[in-house]
Amino acid sequence: MVKKFPTLPPEYSGAARTADNAGNNVNINATVSGYSTEDLLCLLEDGPDDFGIDFSEDELRYLDSQVYVDLLSDPGFKTVFCSPDNSDLLIALINVMLPNDRHVEKIINIRNEVASPSIDGGRVIMDLTCIDEQGRIFDIEVQKVSNDSLFKRFVNYACKTYELGLRRPTDADSSKSDRRNVRDNIKAMKDEFANEIMQDEFANEIDEIDDAEIDVRPLYRPSIYSRLKPVYVIVILKSKPMPEDGVTYGQRLFSHYTLKEYSTNEFAPSTINIIFASLGFFDKKPGECTTDLDRWCYMFKHLGKMKNLPSWVEDKVMARLLSASRVANFNKVQKKLYIKMSMDKEALIDDLNSVWNFG
Repeated sequence: MVKKFPTLPPEYSGAARTADNAGNNVNINATVSGYSTEDLLCLLEDGPDDFGIDFSEDELRYLDSQVYVDLLSDPGFKTVFCSPDNSDLLIALINVMLPNDRHVEKIINIRNEVASPSIDGGRVIMDLTCIDEQGRIFDIEVQKVSNDSLFKRFVNYACKTYELGLRRPTDADSSKSDRRNVRDNIKAMKDEFANEIMQDEFANEIDEIDDAEIDVRPLYRPSIYSRLKPVYVIVILKSKPMPEDGVTYGQRLFSHYTLKEYSTNEFAPSTINIIFASLGFFDKKPGECTTDLDRWCYMFKHLGKMKNLPSWVEDKVMARLLSASRVANFNKVQKKLYIKMSMDKEALIDDLNSVWNFG
């Protein structure tokens, strides 16, 4: 049953009400409303400083009511995995989802909530993207409910993420050395093809071109696509995937989609990969979890409400995950982020309830 709470006044700048586990209303107000989620994610990246953050009594009461976070929720997932201190857990999660012949050794960049323009003029917000030492990009998404366009949505995410490999600084932001290289390339082209291009009108003007007028992008065009690296969209889905356009897909715990030739099943070079872990097909008990994938799936599905710890939490990675997911072990930035995101979620639920009940 969803708890309903009254909407707070506008002066709280988006703050909302939430509740502790006992069902008591908790007014998380000005203390947390001074921080946006984006601000807190940036502070988390900068960590470990606590940046002078303090907490109201209501916030402390809310934190005391929580034990382990729900890793399938945005607040729980981002608070744990967006922290650079937990990059070892992020690497372990990615590796358990990758094919056996692919492995991540090091994450060099964690990018929280990469925003990409959408066709309706808004923004597409991704949960967490990161880049490994080989330049491969990983987008990890948690999703509680499926719908009839879920696969298309994550294909869209994959395409947008793949395109990130082509992004370059604008000409205005290019360094002098970049522009010097462009100029040298043009001069080399002129010398090499002098006999052919000297009759061209452009050849007579090439020495007069100012560096600032040079568009560097065409010069990179012959090899621009060689910079693209494989993209992996990893979706941890609580439910089972719904059919789309009459096609039933992913009716198993683990599915990996990529490009291949239709008649021969020959795989294309690695470009876009979409991986689903559909926990709606996972029903193992703790004693039946014998693989790393089993244990990760169990923790994602049950950690938020776990009372009795499985014996295998003594495993090094699972022990780290358990410790990192314990609210009492969060640093101050993590605690404030967790409160803020939980608060925003309750505000959204409250708004949806109001629309449903009152129109």
